[in-house]
Amino acid sequence: MAANTEQLVVSLAQSETRNRLLATAVAQSSEAMWTTDLNQVITSWNAGAQAVFGYPEAEAVGHVLRLGAEAHAEDERMARIGKREKFSMKRKR
Repeated sequence: MAANTEQLVVSLAQSETRNRLLATAVAQSSEAMWTTDLNQVITSWNAGAQAVFGYPEAEAVGHVLRLGAEAHAEDERMARIGKREKFSMKRKR
């Protein structure tokens, strides 16, 4: 029992370390990265997104962001995501 608990604590510490490293990489990336909830409300916003769009995180989080898609197409994609469907959003050239 004690060995299992110790293994779980070590595993949790390793996961937390990896998560902090990934979070730092995303936050400092020059690539625009953000997350939204299923209602398309921004929940996170990195420095790259601020550079691309010009809005600091404090102004972006909590707002809706739609990019280059007709409203019905965006709504359809979000519904598919909500159903956990897998699909590709290949860009036309």
